[in-house]
Amino acid sequence: MVDGIALVDHFGWDAFNESTDLIAQIESYKRRYGCYPEVVLADGIYGTRMNRKYMKERNIRFGGKPLGRPGKQTAENAEELRQAKRQRRQDALDRIPIEGKFG
Repeated sequence: MVDGIALVDHFGWDAFNESTDLIAQIESYKRRYGCYPEVVLADGIYGTRMNRKYMKERNIRFGGKPLGRPGKQTAENAEELRQAKRQRRQDALDRIPIEGKFG
């Protein structure tokens, strides 16, 4: 969704794992707008290792939970961990109107 406009590139009733479509959707975004998105706000199912690697290589932030165990909090990284948690919460809130478009 960009400026409140949602575009549907794939529509069907057959069962399939949507996460396999993410890279094509990001490339479609790039063709439309001339640049990659800053962030992808999507369900956790889109956060596959392959998709995360693809986004990382293009400096696209994935607005989902990171893979693996949470890092151990220390005095040095406490603020960074708090900021990352705040960002994940804000990303989840920003996803609500996007999900509502298709609900």
